[in-house]
Parts: sequence; structure tokens; C-alpha cells
Amino acid sequence: MTAENKPELLGDLDIGADVDHVFLVTDIQKRSTKDGTPYLTMLLRDRSDSMKAVLWTFIEAAHGDIRKGDFVHVTGSIGEYNNQPQMKVNRLEKAPDDKISIEDFLPVTPQDRAKLWEKIRFLLNEIHDPHLRALVDGLLGDEKFIDKFSRAPAAVVKHQPYLGGLLEHTHNCVRMAKALSMIYPFVDRELLVVGTFLHDVGKIDEYAYDKQIEFTTVGRLKGHLVMGVEMVRRAAGKIDGFPEELLLKLEHMVLAHHGRLEWGSPVKPLFLEANLLHFMDNMDAKTFMFREASGTGRPGDEWSQYSRSLERFVYLGDGDAAD
Repeated sequence: MTAENKPELLGDLDIGADVDHVFLVTDIQKRSTKDGTPYLTMLLRDRSDSMKAVLWTFIEAAHGDIRKGDFVHVTGSIGEYNNQPQMKVNRLEKAPDDKISIEDFLPVTPQDRAKLWEKIRFLLNEIHDPHLRALVDGLLGDEKFIDKFSRAPAAVVKHQPYLGGLLEHTHNCVRMAKALSMIYPFVDRELLVVGTFLHDVGKIDEYAYDKQIEFTTVGRLKGHLVMGVEMVRRAAGKIDGFPEELLLKLEHMVLAHHGRLEWGSPVKPLFLEANLLHFMDNMDAKTFMFREASGTGRPGDEWSQYSRSLERFVYLGDGDAAD
């Protein structure tokens, strides 16, 4: 069975189920038993879940070239070890990846990405300042930028950590920016909307997301705030006469949107639009975290499992876990 045939997802397989699937290898270790017999431990995943797997019949000639990031065809069964599901692998071989879509193996936003872009573009089309308009038009006309922005996650773990997560998060924040500008008419709407659109742009290169969602080397060394400022400055540099003060404000919004020094921003928000951006960014991220934590409760539970991201338990109500 191949990924092309859309097999049952890993998250749907119960203890005792047979396995005949293609998975993505996200970790692999060669180990030895006490008597020196080699075996493999792996972490295998599809878009629904990941699971530990063990191949006891390791053969160097057949399995020695399998690496993290490879697609593998596995036959075996779902067992249990230390009260956790574990896959017993009977047969393991590399799977050709020419017909495989990575979106079958990594989690993906549940939102329609074309519709998210449609709503973002609608709001950006309301920008009339010639320099801001030239800035966003330049980015929206860059196919490579659009492709990366459409696929990038918003994070590795904490919020929207899936393909398309950055687009989803940015869409939510840009729509909040428009709403806030209507509630508070003294806000510079165009600066707020464009700064919000750009605030996480560095994440398109901070993360790798071709075979696994993880930090790139440059992303780990610089971080998306610095990388975002660099991207904004490069884009503005292509526009004749781009006002230095306007560029400085956009750069500050990118750098300050985490809101606090201890949260990673080198400066606190120092003007209204930058401060509103911080709260919108935090609101969308925290909303996702609360929703995710609420989903960890079992039917009848009053409280969720402990959320490390929120550093708390989440109250589910009168014994009915949230759907």
C-alpha cells in the first residue's frame, strides 16, 4: 500500500491493528541487545500522529541506509510497551518519494489556504499609502515568497505548528487589525495592517518544513524577529524613496511584537500600533493553546491535561470535555 492510496491514518490504528503503510522517519537509532544483536528504534509519522517503532530483525545491507527524513514502507502491527502504543515492524524498506506529498505526512492547517489568502489580499488591497502599497505588492507578486508563506508553520510546538500555520495565524491577526482600527479610529490603520502582515515574515526561513517541522540553522542562530527585520529592509530597499521613519516603525513592530524582553523581543512596544500588534499576536496564539488544551480532556473530565505552553490546567466545565 502506498501513500497515494490514502490508507488509514496512524492516529486511527488501535492496539492489535495490522500495519501496511508508508510513513515518514523523523528519528532513527541503531541499538544493540544485551547479547549484541542489532535492532532499530524509530519514530514514524503521518499527518495525524507519530509513533515509536522497533525493527528487531535489522540487516545492515537492507536497512543500513535508512535515514531521518526518508519515507519508508512498513508492514507490521501495533503493540504496546509501557502502556503506550508501539509499532512492531516486520518488514521495512525505503519508499520512492516521487509520488508522495509531504502533506500526507505532516500536520496541515484545517483552513482553506486559498480562502485565507483571499481575505488577506482583500484587506491589503485597501492600503493607499504608495510606499506601503508598493511594499506589499512586491511581496505578493513574489511566487517564491507566497509558496513559503503558504507552507510555513507558525511555530514548532506552541501554536499552529503545522503546514499553513503561519498563513492561518497571520490571517487571524490581520483581520483583528482591521477590526481594531474600526473600534479605535485614531489608530493608523494602514500601518497596523501592514505591520501585522509582516510581523512573523521571518518564519518562512526560520523553520524547515519540507520533511519535518524544525528550526533551520540560520533560524536557530538569528530567530524570526531579526530575520523578519532583514526581509522588510530588503523589500523596502527596492522601493525608491521609501521613508526611513516608516521603515523604522515597521521594523520596530516586527522586533517588539512579543511584547516583553523575557519573551524574546529586544524592545517593548513603544507606540500604539506596535502595542496593539503584540496583543493581537498573543491573543491568537493563546486562543489556539486554550483550544488545544481543551481537547486533551476525556469525556467526563472536568479539567484538561496540564498544558506546558499555558503553564496551567484548563477548566472544561461540568464534566463534559470540549469537542
